[in-house]
Amino acid sequence: MLTALATDQGLVVVTLGLLLATLVYGLFTWRLAKESRTAREQSVKPGLALDLGFLTPRGHPQIAIVNVGQGPALEVAVEMVYIPRRCFGSSGHEATRETCPAAKQADGDRWR
Repeated sequence: MLTALATDQGLVVVTLGLLLATLVYGLFTWRLAKESRTAREQSVKPGLALDLGFLTPRGHPQIAIVNVGQGPALEVAVEMVYIPRRCFGSSGHEATRETCPAAKQADGDRWR
């Protein structure tokens, strides 16, 4: 009777150990699948970069938006807004709508 009880306890310990190992392997597999999915998504994303240069014959600045990523950049929208230099304070920060009416006029109702 005593040996049967010891055998049952040993079987319970081995079963719990296998259960714990299975749970740990399941967690590692889930994390690996998550990382693989993230890496796959990142590999096909576009990466946009602003390229500034003086490539024109007269030396005028040229601005180009370049796709440096692996995937196509679809439906890209660009908006350039002119804000006069006088609208920047001595600290270099952008003025508010109230302090620079010229910027409000240039930007319309889309003032930040």
